[in-house]
Amino acid sequence: MFCQLRKWNADNGDAADVILLTGRSRPIEREALVAKYWERIRAGRTRDASNRPVFVVATQCIEAGVNLDFDALITELASLDALRQRFGRLERLGDFQHARAWIVARADHVKDGDEAIYGPASKETFRLLKSLQPRTKKGQSAASVNLGISALAEKLPRSFRSISWFQNTLRP
Repeated sequence: MFCQLRKWNADNGDAADVILLTGRSRPIEREALVAKYWERIRAGRTRDASNRPVFVVATQCIEAGVNLDFDALITELASLDALRQRFGRLERLGDFQHARAWIVARADHVKDGDEAIYGPASKETFRLLKSLQPRTKKGQSAASVNLGISALAEKLPRSFRSISWFQNTLRP
């Protein structure tokens, strides 16, 4: 994904910065990279339309411990708790109001539930998300589900609401 995004960026005039953050990065390199882009990816920043966009390709290493805030998110399907953690980096302080996210999934993971990291949890998360999709007037599933922390809490079965970190607020 990172290589494809860098190629796309190069083919389109290098209009953005594309960075890779992984758990396999040496901590000193990862910290230097975050420091370089910190003012453009931190929660509470002032958004400036004149700034170049920053595309961050990351593993779970950014799910906890760094106060990052993204305006858009594309993520692979995962367990619900992992998705909640990732979505905690999206429009973190509620001051952007236009954030969007997409969840992508391999068809075999959704059908068979044989995902290596999350096992059957990915399949069950997909099933739950499908059930949360609002219906159109013609009874068809709408294309989106509001996964904002308050909106999601209202829709989840009670057993999902008891996850302790979910009870924490995203606002300072």
